[in-house]
Amino acid sequence: MGQKKKKKRNRKIIIKVGGKGFTLLELLAVIIILGIVITIAVPSISGRIAKTRNKTYSLHEQAMKEAAENMMNRCLEKNGEMCNMPKNGERMKVYLSELVDKGYLSELKDPEGDDKNILCKRDASFVTVKNGAKNSNSYDFGYSTCLTCSNYKSGYCDSAEAKDATDGVDCSKAEAPDCGEAMYENTLWTNKDVTVGVKCNKKGSSRCT
Repeated sequence: MGQKKKKKRNRKIIIKVGGKGFTLLELLAVIIILGIVITIAVPSISGRIAKTRNKTYSLHEQAMKEAAENMMNRCLEKNGEMCNMPKNGERMKVYLSELVDKGYLSELKDPEGDDKNILCKRDASFVTVKNGAKNSNSYDFGYSTCLTCSNYKSGYCDSAEAKDATDGVDCSKAEAPDCGEAMYENTLWTNKDVTVGVKCNKKGSSRCT
């Protein structure tokens, strides 16, 4: 008797999921498709997150500018009484800390990171107020914003104009002194138990009116 020829059968590896069977090849195809989808989706989502974060920074800068403008308008309404305003041709810094402490603005939350309690830096963020008026005792204010957060810094912050602006003095606490011989120097001056920083420039000091 001749030997019976044994028929070879092709066997497939079948994995059952939810009662339905999938071959290993089919599962590999699904994994590859998912990988392609993730590769496309992740950069898109990251780009949207970055775009939203940058928009928040821009809104913060605009809010600081509007707060400083409201502060200067309030000073003008009071005829400069107990206010510090730049004279014609001068530039003065109004820090975020002052805008917040005086109620012109709320604390600015840093959109970077998961901690919602992280705030942008109060003492490193400021608005430069420039008086472009050509005549003395007149005012034509312009505003430029420097916002500093954990991983963000406005381009204006490192500009020559920002560095040259004088630090504003809180007139409600003390009056600014004359610079005398302290030209171009940052000095501390104490009056009425309050210490304030004064940056002298070629025209004297940032003086309260």
